[in-house]
Formats: sequence, structure tokens, C-alpha cells
Amino acid sequence: MKRIHEKALTIIVIMGIVTSMIGCRKTNLASTDVDRLTLIIIGFYPASYVVFDVDAQRLVNRYDFTDSWVAGDFDYFSATATSLAKQRRDSWQMSEEKWATIIAALNDNDFLSLPSELKGADVTDYVSLYLYIAGPDLKHTSGGYAVDLSKRRDCKRFTRIFVTVEEVLKK
Repeated sequence: MKRIHEKALTIIVIMGIVTSMIGCRKTNLASTDVDRLTLIIIGFYPASYVVFDVDAQRLVNRYDFTDSWVAGDFDYFSATATSLAKQRRDSWQMSEEKWATIIAALNDNDFLSLPSELKGADVTDYVSLYLYIAGPDLKHTSGGYAVDLSKRRDCKRFTRIFVTVEEVLKK
């Protein structure tokens, strides 16, 4: 009876490993699959919001917001609010090479499989980081509070993507 139990347990473990491997296939994005990318850094004090928004023509717009400009109806991912919150600081054209670097980071770290809200480190007075991508057939957001301090595997994957995108977006 013990041997049957051990064999059954072994089969269940093997099936679980195979199932998890099949379920973890990466979805590779092509450069043309994504026509919008938004990176957001939300500070804690004074409240500040830095938003990089990249459109389909690879035009990068950087917006800086402070708590005095941000209304309650602020939408981080569209970088707009009904009151005068939009504060564009800079705008520039991104090269296809830099865009390819971003797409590679999204693919290498399987961005589409990350949950929309990540559980970051248990700290106070820190920043929140978010990435949003959209295209004709996709929309996905991921990020959260203190994710770059977390040791969780999904947070590390997100942080690798975020750091790469942030570096690429620096002029």
C-alpha cells in the first residue's frame, strides 16, 4: 500500500510540473503588437507623479505632476485629468532600436503573465511603480507599491522590465 501511495504521489508531482511548464509559456510580443506604453512613478511625499507615455509613432511624452495639480479624477494611465493636471515637461522621438529593447525586456520577463497588482515589500513611505501596455488586441497593467524592494519572483521580473524601460526612456 505504501508503494502505491508513493507512486501515486510521484505521478501527481510529475503531472503538476508538466502542467506548470505548459502553462508558463511566454507570449512573445512583436514590435507592432504594442502601440502604447506608459511608465508611472508615484512618489509619496510630496506626492509626485512622473509619467512617460509612448504612442504608436514612438513619440515619448514626459509629464510631471505634483499633489497640488492632481485632482481626484486623475487617470494615471492616460496622463489626463479634467482639471489642469497635465504638465508636459518634455517630448522626443524614440528610435526603433530603443523600442526593440523595450519589447525584448517585456518578452524576456514575460510581462503579460504578471498580475495587475504586485505585492511589494512591507515598508512605509516609498514609491509605487506601474507599467501599462496596449495594442489593437491587448491591454495589460502591472506594478504596485515598493515592488522594486520585494524579493518575490514576480516583483523581480517586473523590476527588471521597469529598470530597462526607465533607462531607455531617459534621453
